[in-house]
Amino acid sequence: MIPLHTTAQKTPVVVSAVFAVISSTAVCLRLYAKKKKGLGFQWDDYSIVVALILLLGLITCDIIGVAVGGVGLHLKDVVMAHGPGPLIAFSKDLIAVQILWCTSLMFTKVSILLFYTRIFSIASFRLAARVTAVVVVLWCISVILCSFLLCRPFAFNWDQTIPGGHCGNQILSYELTGTFNICTDVMVLCLPLPVIWNLQMRTANKIGLIGVFAVGFFACIVSIIRLVTLVHLSYADITHSVPEALIWSMLEPAMGITLACLPIIRPLLGSSFSSLSKGSKSDRLRSSRFQPIDDEYPLQSRGESKGKTLVGVHSAHGSTRDISTRGLEEQNVMEGTESLDSARGIVVTQEWTVRD
Repeated sequence: MIPLHTTAQKTPVVVSAVFAVISSTAVCLRLYAKKKKGLGFQWDDYSIVVALILLLGLITCDIIGVAVGGVGLHLKDVVMAHGPGPLIAFSKDLIAVQILWCTSLMFTKVSILLFYTRIFSIASFRLAARVTAVVVVLWCISVILCSFLLCRPFAFNWDQTIPGGHCGNQILSYELTGTFNICTDVMVLCLPLPVIWNLQMRTANKIGLIGVFAVGFFACIVSIIRLVTLVHLSYADITHSVPEALIWSMLEPAMGITLACLPIIRPLLGSSFSSLSKGSKSDRLRSSRFQPIDDEYPLQSRGESKGKTLVGVHSAHGSTRDISTRGLEEQNVMEGTESLDSARGIVVTQEWTVRD
């Protein structure tokens, strides 16, 4: 156990502990919000829980790197004071960090994409989300393969005395995997924006709804900063140059998990989001001469037309009209409710007061 004396040693530990609490709280609130709504857990919820577990493993490795591997101290000082043991431990720890980082990000992005496919009913959009998920999984596999195959034999990662051992360009591998990671971030975050923009609501509300999703671009910024820190790593003094990279590598999945939970926990965050949601609903039914209040209309399925589900609405006065449920289904993102694809027996409560 290496004593923590310097700021470079303490900072990764403190930041990791803080974001472990933040991310865990966000996931717990997500699950509580689903339970409060009386909704069952879906695959996107399970995926985000796995992402959190992997993040906590990553945070544990970061702390081990500081306490056992000498992170934050100059390499020569670590070897002089503690021998080669900490360097070997850190080299092994670094491989675990790389694998936990990419798998945590993968499950976070897959969770977001599964969430998309659950709330948006457009077939082409769902196909695009599934293709993006496959790309994300393939990226993760490539990172894991790099971790295991970059140095041959594998033990050469921590034992540079093995005869005939060699490693590829580690910095270049970080650059390539990091750049492709940023590309997948942009793909995931931009995917729903055109669909949201086409919802039938006022422009101001569209912008507000897009903003809920667009906060994920903060994770992109973190990814870029992480990549810059990795490019400037010095393997000649790796323990001293790596703390900043470790911090940003932890922050990226931590922020991703937290931001991925925001749309689900929105109902728990206050009235500002709720007013946005309510305003959006009224926009869909807005009329200069009508004001909706409460009455009951049984809905009967009337089939599909151009990808939209038409529902017959029979009023107490004998009149019938058709409405599309696609807009209603897409609005569930702001309500934390289930997709209408799984609905059974829908009842809409509505009354119209005519003002002369």
